[in-house]
Amino acid sequence: MSLLPPTSSFAERVEVLFTVVRGRGLALGPLDRELVGRWSDTGVPLEVVARGLLRAAERARWNGVAGATPRSLRACRPEVDEEIEVWKSRRLGAPARGGEGDGV
Repeated sequence: MSLLPPTSSFAERVEVLFTVVRGRGLALGPLDRELVGRWSDTGVPLEVVARGLLRAAERARWNGVAGATPRSLRACRPEVDEEIEVWKSRRLGAPARGGEGDGV
């Protein structure tokens, strides 16, 4: 995916992904670094965060001017958090359908 060494941290990899999504470099600020730390603490795979970042970039292009990209990781948070929730539900199993006592 990048020229980062295999020992690179989750945060370093997310930063590179975000740079690719934006199409230009950006130094992450303290609030973005805190957000990456929370995503990392969930144990979520990098691919899940990548899907959220790509969805956020699509939203920015759809809703913005030509060539628009997310300005910060915080702007991508809704899509990344949604992807994390989907990942968690798949990992832990979907909730049972129907109510109690329905014989299923």
